[in-house]
Amino acid sequence: MTLNEFYSDNNEKKAVILFDQNTQVYWVDYYKEGKLLLSLPYFDKNIHYVEEAAENFCNGILNVPETA
Repeated sequence: MTLNEFYSDNNEKKAVILFDQNTQVYWVDYYKEGKLLLSLPYFDKNIHYVEEAAENFCNGILNVPETA
C-alpha cells in the first residue's frame, strides 16, 4: 500500500513510501528521472524514519546507488 510520495524541487527525483501489511515492513522506491533506482526495505524502522530517508533523497542529502 502506498502511503506517501516525496519529490525534489525540480521533480527530477521521487521517493514513494510503501507499507507491506503482511510483513509489517516499510519500503521506499527511489526514482530519478522516472527510472527506478532502488526499492529498499526498512526493517524495524518507524514511519518517521522512513519519511526522513525519502525527504533526504529528494533534497540531495541521501545518495542512492543505481541498482535497478
